[in-house]
Amino acid sequence: MRLPITLLMSSALLVGTGCTGVKNPFPGQGITNDYRSYIPMSAKKVASGSGAVTYTADAQGQVYVVDLGRTEQTTKDTTAPFVVGSALVLKGQTVSVDAVAQTITISAIKNVTATTFTNKNLSTGSGFEIYFDPSPVK
Repeated sequence: MRLPITLLMSSALLVGTGCTGVKNPFPGQGITNDYRSYIPMSAKKVASGSGAVTYTADAQGQVYVVDLGRTEQTTKDTTAPFVVGSALVLKGQTVSVDAVAQTITISAIKNVTATTFTNKNLSTGSGFEIYFDPSPVK
């Protein structure tokens, strides 16, 4: 049995196009002037750094990857760091962001195979943050 991995990724992540990304992947959350409006308030920052950043989930939940080197227009006069996307992970799975290789990888576990996404737009000189929301996934 293979379990599905749900991804909310922009087409820029999957094919490396110049698309500016998802504007509000979490409708109903309200719009604020920072990227937290794109990430549930129940999500906590679990990893940050530059170059390569990894996080191993201690429970099933949703991870969110933020590219601090890219910005997105939030209002006429403000920008915010870019939310690259999110993915459902199982307890024990590792999410790895590698700016040099321009990839985001979710590790294999049990009957779930590893998944690697290539994004030629990942910033190489800035940093990344990974947020995790352990809320029950239905």
